[in-house]
Amino acid sequence: MWRIFLDSSVLVNYKKYEKYKEKLEYLIERKKKDINFISSKLLELEVLPLERHKETKKFYQIFFKEIAKTQTHIDDGTVRKALELRENYILQPMDSLHIAGLLNKQIKESSYKKPNYLFLTLDDGILTEGEVLEKRVLKDRKNKVIAVDFDYFMDLYVENDLKNLLN
Repeated sequence: MWRIFLDSSVLVNYKKYEKYKEKLEYLIERKKKDINFISSKLLELEVLPLERHKETKKFYQIFFKEIAKTQTHIDDGTVRKALELRENYILQPMDSLHIAGLLNKQIKESSYKKPNYLFLTLDDGILTEGEVLEKRVLKDRKNKVIAVDFDYFMDLYVENDLKNLLN
């Protein structure tokens, strides 16, 4: 099972480029099988208020109400983790909050076999700073994947080769 938090860059490109629309719709179709989308009120704040295109705004509303029902929450611990991430990986404030919320959600997961949590982005800034691999993956100091380029993830996902992402 994959718990996926989509960066605003992925959602914004949904309306701009057909290839991202197709990829995101493919992932949403697979939702019931092996993907659980996670979002936050901060992500809604990033994409909803400025959207003027009715069809895209409707997609966002459906995404937040029906597809990405699981929410991360911002508390003092999340902010502390975001500050640490921002300092260590030179992340933008909102990205560090998204990733910190996702990591806190992962820590609280109590299932026997923990799912994989990923922050998927099209933001080059995240994936060119810090400890970066040539395959567009940001890992933490324990070699755990934190953020992944959306296109790279989709290539591996479609090829059913995600185990290579975690190695």
